[in-house]
Formats: sequence, C-alpha cells, structure tokens
Amino acid sequence: MAILHPSPNRPAPLPTARLVDALNEARRRARALGVPVLVSRSERIPAIDPLAVFAGSAGRGLRRVFWEHRDRETGRRLALAGIGAAATLANNLDNPFASAAAEWRSLLSTALLDVPASIRGVGPLALGGFRFDPRAPHTTLWDGFSDCSLALPVLTITAVDGEHWLTTSLLVDPESDPDRLAADTHALRDRVLQAAAVVPSLPGGQSPQPRPACPHDVLPETEWCRLVDEAARDVRQGNLAKVVLAREVALNCPRYAFDPADALARLRLTFPDAYLFAVAPGRTECSSGEPVFLGASPERLVRLAGGILDTSCLAGSIGRGSTAEEDRTLGAHLLASAKDRVEHALVATLLREQLGPLCDTLEIGETPELARLANVQHLHTPVHGTLAARPGGTWPCILDLVARLHPTPAVGGYPRPEALDLIRRCERLDRGWYAGPIGWLDRQGEGEFAVAIRSALLRESEAHLFAGCGIVGDSDSRSEYQESRLKLRAMLGALTGPG
Repeated sequence: MAILHPSPNRPAPLPTARLVDALNEARRRARALGVPVLVSRSERIPAIDPLAVFAGSAGRGLRRVFWEHRDRETGRRLALAGIGAAATLANNLDNPFASAAAEWRSLLSTALLDVPASIRGVGPLALGGFRFDPRAPHTTLWDGFSDCSLALPVLTITAVDGEHWLTTSLLVDPESDPDRLAADTHALRDRVLQAAAVVPSLPGGQSPQPRPACPHDVLPETEWCRLVDEAARDVRQGNLAKVVLAREVALNCPRYAFDPADALARLRLTFPDAYLFAVAPGRTECSSGEPVFLGASPERLVRLAGGILDTSCLAGSIGRGSTAEEDRTLGAHLLASAKDRVEHALVATLLREQLGPLCDTLEIGETPELARLANVQHLHTPVHGTLAARPGGTWPCILDLVARLHPTPAVGGYPRPEALDLIRRCERLDRGWYAGPIGWLDRQGEGEFAVAIRSALLRESEAHLFAGCGIVGDSDSRSEYQESRLKLRAMLGALTGPG
C-alpha cells in the first residue's frame, strides 16, 4: 500500500486520570438530566497517516471510516479516520437529514468538550453517508449499510495543515463505570495507533496480486441500452428533462480478497484532487464477510465553513486524449456539445432553485470550464454562496443543504420527482450508497459532503462497481454505454492494478 509510515515517536498517553475525571462529571450530569452525556477530548499526536489507521488490524470488525480531500484552490489537505461508534445518529426514512441533524444538535447540547476552538476537522465529528434513495427496493447486496449511517467515532484521527490530532469521544449514561470505560478506551487507542505504525507500505500501491476475472455486466449491454432508449423517448415526449441511469459491473476472484486500503492508496496517487472515502460498517449479519464501500469522487455536493457554502455544477463527460493536441480537441468538443451543455445547465438551475432562498449572495458562473481528471474530462462550474443567518444569528446546518441538493440532476435527473420515479421503475439495480451523499459534519453543523460516485462495494473476493450516465432526448445508448465504461476505469484500475 502507498501509505506513509507514521513517526517512530509514539503518541504520549493521555493521562487516564484526566479522562476519568471528565467521565465522572459526565455521569453526574447524565444522572441529573436523565440522558447520556457526550465527552469529547482532542490532543495533538505525532505524524500518522489516517489511511494507515483505517488499514490497521486493530480496527477490523469495528466501524471504520476514511476521508481525504485536497482543496484545489488553497492546496490544503484534510484527512480523517474514524474507528468505532460512540453514537449513531437517527435513521428516519421520512426525513433522514433533518432527523440526523436534530439528534446531532441534541447530543452536543449537553456535551463536555475539551477540543480546540477553530481547527477544521478536529473535535467531535459525525462521519458517514446516506443511501441514494431510501424508497427504492433494497437487496442483500448492501447488507450492513443502513439508509442513514452517520456516526461519531470513538477515535478520530485528523491530519490537517501539517498537524495531527486524536479526538476521543465517549457517550456516558447514568450507569456507566468511568474507570472501566477509560481503561477500555485507552486500550483501544493503543491498539489502533500501534497497529497503524506497522502497516506495510508498497510504493504506488503496486502490490503483487492475482488478476481478478474480467468484469461482467450485471444487466446485459443490450438490455441496458434498451432502457436508455426508452428513457430518452420519455424525455422527448416531455415527461422530464433528464434522467440518470446507472449500470453495475461485478468482479469476482475466489482465491483473492480485495484490499480496500491498497485500492485507496492507488486512488490517492492517481486522483490527488478527488474526494477519497471508505466506510466499513463493522460486523454485520452477513455471512459473506465485512463489506467496504469506497471511492474517489470528483464531485463535491456541498461544503460549509464560516457561513460560506461551496458547491459545483459537474455534468457532461468525455475521455482524455493520448496527446496534448488530442486532449484539447476532446475538451473543445465537450464544451461545444449541446447535449452536455443541457445536462450542465439543469444542474445550475436546481442549485439556483434550492440554494437561492437560503443565501444572501449566490454566485454561479455563466460559462462552464473543463475539469480534467486522470481519465476523463467534465464540464464544471464553481458555485459560491453566503448563507443568510437565521433569527438568533445561526446558520443552517450542512445537512439542511444536503437535503435540498440531493440528488442533484448530475446523478438523479430533473425534475427530481419524475426522475426518481423513472429510476425506481426502470433501472433494475440496487444503487445502495452509490451516488448518495458521503462526508462529515462538525459541532458547529458545518462540514463537507461529496457525491459517492466513482465507487465500488467490496466484500472479500467480490467487487461491485457502478457508473451512471445522464440521459436527455438526443442521447445515443451505445455512446452512453461507452461513457459508462470510461467512468468505470478509475475503480477498475484501483482494484486490479495497471494494465
């Protein structure tokens, strides 16, 4: 795995007495209030790669989350790893985002915090994601992944601005034993950090591994193309403006278990500006092994920091050229494509409709630019907004913004209700978390979510990969199929290596 070795200096142990004192105070407060009370404490630690923490053996069987992103404008990189679950937020089918936000606010309202005031990504965080469409049919493929899975890790490791932090979070109820809880937590902390220190490093993710069998279409190509043709006809008849249809391919290698951390290491090198993510829900009822959902998404859903929101229009795709001249030609073709410009304009329309009422200012570029990734080019327009403060001077929670934006026309369609109805009736696959929101929020209700595309679901020797295409009236099914193959290359390369 291409994972940086942590410093040989071990993190200094957090004095047990300090933690026990906080836990005792939390138990007193829990008895007085009649509800569990959160204790969260942050400390600086020597350099350690959060990916090594995610990969370490000590966290296996526990809920594990990994997140990493480098901001293109500032160059700042934030990486997070979460181990365990001190608290899991509500999973309400009718309004998963609002119920999760309400439970998060309630949890923090009585909390005892010893965390830095203003370092992004440090302190208690809720990490995880959401199913693309909770009302769509569920299958056993996504066992272990609930419709909403945002959780506060027991241990959160943050790497930001050259500093490394460890946040310990525990939920204390009136009957908790503070001494036992502190001892167990310190033991977990030591196991996790020590296991991360011995994670092997294989430069570039070039690990020797058997080549899995060739990917096969879960739905045959001819049948998928027929569905695309039918969807394009619906658009031409005026039933909707656009719909995104996804397809699924599967890999199986009975003598080889896919390594999520190795795949993430490859993605980190190939797509340095992508949103890297992975969620392993821990032990489940599944008999086929612990699943991991991971990916390298080029698409930000929304970021909220200091009352400023950032999102983007990302729709329309074409490949990269083998020469600089061919690359420019392909990019010019994409910029001139009426079909792709229509797709892109629909995303901008939804952003204005959904975010405008919440903002004092909202800036959306008039003309899309090219966002060039390692294997594909997209039409891209940045979006910036200043939120209007609510009475009392508070901002909307980032989950309020996620609820308004998801699913965007780039992964669902437009108008949203008609597009979701068509997807439910025609797509014939279980998207699960594919194309759903994935990310984190902090104690101020700010944070960042990406759209979980360019992704795969791994379970030991099996991998399921997903890619979607925007269908409008003049879409050609064969071209859309080839576009989906292009989008699948990122994850296929990460799972099978070069070649």
